[in-house]
This record gives sequence, C-alpha cells and structure tokens, in this order.
Amino acid sequence: MFFTVLGFRRPRSIVRTCIFLVILFVIYLVLTSPPSLLKYESRDPTNYASLKRSLLVHAAHRALAENLSFSCTSLPVQLLPVSSFRNVEFYFFGKPIMQVFKDVSDERHWKWKLLLNSSSTARIERLIHADALSIIYGTSYALEHQYIRNITWSQRVLVASVSKAFKVTGPKNKQLITFRQFVEPFGCSLNDLKLMPKSFLFSENNECLDFFVHISKNTKSAWIIKPYGGYGGNDIEIYNTVSPLIDKFGKCDKRSRYLAQEYLPNLLLLNGRKFDVRAYILIARTKPYFLFYHPGYLRVAISKFSASAGREVHLTNTHVQSQVRGFTMDDHFWSFSAFQQYISNISMSNDDFVHTKLEPIIRQTGLFILQAGIKTFERLPATYLMLGLDFMVTADFHVWFIEANNYPLWPSNVKGLDKQTYEMANHMLDLVMEIHSSPDMFVKLKPGARYGSWELVYNELQAKCSGVQYNPCKDFRVQ
Repeated sequence: MFFTVLGFRRPRSIVRTCIFLVILFVIYLVLTSPPSLLKYESRDPTNYASLKRSLLVHAAHRALAENLSFSCTSLPVQLLPVSSFRNVEFYFFGKPIMQVFKDVSDERHWKWKLLLNSSSTARIERLIHADALSIIYGTSYALEHQYIRNITWSQRVLVASVSKAFKVTGPKNKQLITFRQFVEPFGCSLNDLKLMPKSFLFSENNECLDFFVHISKNTKSAWIIKPYGGYGGNDIEIYNTVSPLIDKFGKCDKRSRYLAQEYLPNLLLLNGRKFDVRAYILIARTKPYFLFYHPGYLRVAISKFSASAGREVHLTNTHVQSQVRGFTMDDHFWSFSAFQQYISNISMSNDDFVHTKLEPIIRQTGLFILQAGIKTFERLPATYLMLGLDFMVTADFHVWFIEANNYPLWPSNVKGLDKQTYEMANHMLDLVMEIHSSPDMFVKLKPGARYGSWELVYNELQAKCSGVQYNPCKDFRVQ
C-alpha cells in the first residue's frame, strides 16, 4: 500500500529508480568538475579545505584590490615568501618542457610535471597544495582558462602568461593591427617609426588593393608572404618578382589569412649567409609593470645567400635550418659577442655596434611592445611573461623588428651560449619569485639596473610617479 501511494507498483521499481538517480548524479559531478591541467597525484585532503578557505578570503578582497592604484613607495605582495614552501613544481599547460627548465629543476631539487590538456577530470584544487609553489607555463591564451585565472589570487602560484598578451605575441595580423592602432593617436604611423618592414594585410580589402597598386608601381620589389598564424616557417613564400605574386594572390578576399611583408633589400650577411637576431624581454610583473631585457643570439643560415635560392637560405629559424644538410647547432647559433667580433672586423665605424646600436633598439622595441599591449593586457596578480623578439639588420646597420614570440626557444648544448642560457633561466626564476614575494626592493629601481643577467628597461611605478608619458613618435624620433 505504501509503495502504491508513492506511485510504485513494487519495491523493484524503487531500486531501478535509485540506480537511475545515482547515475544522473555521477554524470552531473563529471560535467561540473573543473578540468585540471595535469595528471592527478594524491594530495593530503586537508589541504583542499585550507586552500578553498584561502581562495574565499582572496575573493572577498579581489574587487577592492582590482580598483586600487599602486603606491609610489610600496608594492602589494602577490606571492608568499619562497622560503615558506617546501618545494617548487613546474606545470606545462599546452607547451613542451624546455630542457633548461628541467636542468634548473633537477639542480634545485624541484619537481616538474609533464603536461596534459585541459580535459583531465581531476579537480583544479589538486594542482596546488599548501607546501609547494606552483609555476605554470602555458600559451598566451592560458589565462583565458577560468580556473587558472582564479588561482592567481592564491599567493601560491606564478603563471608565466599575461592575460590578453596574444594581441602582441600571437597571430601576425593581430600584432600588426595592435601596433598600428597604438601609434596612430600620437600623430604618426607605424611605418613612420621605421621599426618594421612595410606590411599589408590581405584580409583588409582596401589594404589589399593598395598593396597591388603599390607593387604595380614597384615591379622589382621582393616580398615575403606569411600566414597570419604561421609557426616555424610553415607556408611562408618568397617572391623576388611581382608577376607570380599577382597571379596567385591578385584577387583580394577578406577570407584570406596572409600578409605581405617587404623583403628587406641589401641585408647584412655573415660570411655570405643570412641571419636574424633573437633577444628576450621579460614582463616580470603586471601591477605595476616591470620590463627587463636579456641578450639573446643570432640564427644563421647554413647555406650561402642567393636571392633566387630556395627557402632554406631565406628562412633562418631553427626548424627550417635543422633540415639542411650539414646543420650543426654551433654553426647555426652565434652569440652577441661573436657577432660583435665579426662586425668589428668588417667595419671599424661599428666596433661597438651591439652595445651602442643593436641592444638600444631591442630595449626600445620591448618598451614599445609593452606600451602597445598595456591597453589590452589584463593585470592579474602573480603573472609574468617572457617574449622572444626577432630582428634583422641591413647592410647600413639599420635594425628592423620582425615579430614577437611567446614561449621562445632557449638553445641548449651550444658552444658559447650554454652558460648564458643557464644563467638566464636561473636569474629569471629568482627574479619573478622575488618581485612578487618581496616587491619593495624593486620600487626605486631605474632603467639600467640589473638583476643577475637581466637589465631593467621600464619601471611603471617610477614612470607614473614622475609624470613621464610615453610617446612612440618621440621615442623613435619621427620627424
């Protein structure tokens, strides 16, 4: 009678219904559990509760903290003292582990974790536990992941990504548009800066039409066609004459995902070979911004340069060059000091080119990129970002910026660069940990100050509090 009142004819129906409800509940738990970054490793469950309480406390103050302007004399702590952690753990989110970080981790007895994608079902809370500092490396889109955004407030995490940074480090069209839009309100154009080679976006109809008008009047110009989202030299084409270029791309289409960049004429060559320059900048903190510079290296083509030769003499990136017969790391990578020695031998008037011309342009470009990105970046605590900047040099020793790269290569096992790479990694990790956990020692630092092998380029605290306003047209001395 009781079961009849409830709508069930027999007890067996209740059992089936209960099983069905349990299945529904399990499905609900699976669908609503936040995705984790990594393989699950058992943790002390008491840490989960303390972590959740910690995050709730930070969330209560978050809205207020986001609206507070920073002081001219002190900075908020965004990371617990490093000495309070028993261990440091690296997590790689959508990126491979770099050998240099593995070496540093092994020497310091830190742990490092192989990456998984975000479809893992373990809870994000298990990424962090009370006695470890977690350092997360990921793409420039990493902080679009809501769970990573949340844990930046825990004071137990550093994230090697700056929110919205993909606009200056991502697809080539986004970089170009961001830089153009930043410069124009100051009364000059990106081309006026003579910072980058002239470029045209095929997806912008008027710009595409302008390009074909331009090359019809400059029929002997050479161009390099790049996909917006290309990587490692893939799908890049070089045109030394305009006729085949017009034949292939002559019809403008807003769906096109290519840009045309002027192929720099009269390039400076090293022993007859083309090269480019890779240098590093580090956005060590975002509120306020601190920008540092580190010397990099040259990537030199293995084969002698010829305008009519194949892409292996034109594209100097390591992915392409490593496929050329006779490739060696020591021949491909040159240090800045080796570059300066070569320059001194061929041009007495440039016997200090690296220090007086190349590095100042790199710092200047790094500041330009930061300033262009500030309007789009999102200031989140405990975040930092290192970028690789690529440059080319023409025979008149003019330095041209080509593009910025997120998560750039750190060459290892290269003669003349091993020590530099290892020091750069060690000093960078110490710098980002200290600037977030003991920030007041950085308050009064001025450009030129050094932290290990890293050199300060910009301290937003000093700039804002002294009333200095950045103007790219003046910085690049546009007439």
